[in-house]
Amino acid sequence: MTATTRDILRFLLRTILAGVVVLLPFIIWYAVADPFKVLKHYDEYYDDPALYNARIGLNKGMVTVKTYQNNLQQGYSYNAFIFGSSLSCYYDANEWKNLIISSDTVERTVSPYHFDSASETPMSMARKVEYLQRDGTSIDYALMILDPLILGGKELDTPFAIDPVEFNPGLLHFIKYHYTFFRASSNADFLKNYIAAKITGRGDNIGHNPIFEVQPIIHNRHINEESIPQWDSLITVNPGRFYLDNPLVAPKLHATPGPTVITGERRSAFEKIAGIFNELKTDYHIIISPNRRGVSLSPADLQTLQSIFNPSRIHDFSTILAPDLQVDTLLYDNTHYRPPFASKMMRAVYSKSQL
Repeated sequence: MTATTRDILRFLLRTILAGVVVLLPFIIWYAVADPFKVLKHYDEYYDDPALYNARIGLNKGMVTVKTYQNNLQQGYSYNAFIFGSSLSCYYDANEWKNLIISSDTVERTVSPYHFDSASETPMSMARKVEYLQRDGTSIDYALMILDPLILGGKELDTPFAIDPVEFNPGLLHFIKYHYTFFRASSNADFLKNYIAAKITGRGDNIGHNPIFEVQPIIHNRHINEESIPQWDSLITVNPGRFYLDNPLVAPKLHATPGPTVITGERRSAFEKIAGIFNELKTDYHIIISPNRRGVSLSPADLQTLQSIFNPSRIHDFSTILAPDLQVDTLLYDNTHYRPPFASKMMRAVYSKSQL
């Protein structure tokens, strides 16, 4: 080994050691605090908002799969799954169960569970369905919630949206997954918010990167369902006050078709889902819901879905029900509609009720 090579190796070693020394306190803090709850076991992932309102936003896909695994270990079993983005959280799983039972010609047990993620893409949804199939789960019933605005979204590697390792196994993704959370928890904005919350007990977002959830979510971990009764009560009693604090965009009078997005990997993802549903003889329905911004499903995308799935199982409400979302009190915000509106669409699908 030449002197030059030895000098280079010493420099690299010193650089690595210096980096470890600098990062070690952050690594120890991250491992002990586990701020995003991705390192340790938790029976419940959501803090009660009545007791502690400084709740760090978690990765919902991680909450979904960890809660599911916890429940299986405690003796629960499931055969009916609601798939989708955060929109799907507000579809009442027990109402869905009763609608299935009342409309099913074969008497079977229905045990529902929400299998959702934030910013769900067709690709991440397909990985969830594949995960359940690998696990040997009977997917007897499925409800897929799609939205034209979310359908065209990209796969995000943010702490809130990155796939948990259970859905995307492999060493590279494992490293990427945990690096994402470590990096997010060690930047100045995060630490500023986190330390202030520990001192005050309040989740006041400071700076450009908010880390706290504003929704006072109640989590039913047995079915992984979210509800916001505090907001529901305020909307009922004083909607003017609620929407002053949570302003909505002006509603569109008519829905306009969005761009065609179900091509390439998105189309392949839906083909995977359809193949598994067909193999497992899943009784499924797909709801395409409207949105406040008035973007409906493109005719080409509807045709694609109808070519992949049974056309009678596709329910496109993105145009016909768009005018309903001109009513502010059906919404929590510009993206999420409330349970009464979700119930209306489910009843239209399963009990053929009037829209």
